Amino acid sequence: MQLHRSCFVIEGMGMCECFMTTISDG
Repeated sequence: MQLHRSCFVIEGMGMCECFMTTISDG
């Protein structure tokens, strides 16, 4: 199990949103 941070840019708002996800690798 891994902890992974995903970030994405919200178009037109000039904001960046980040969230933590857990990846189950088997």
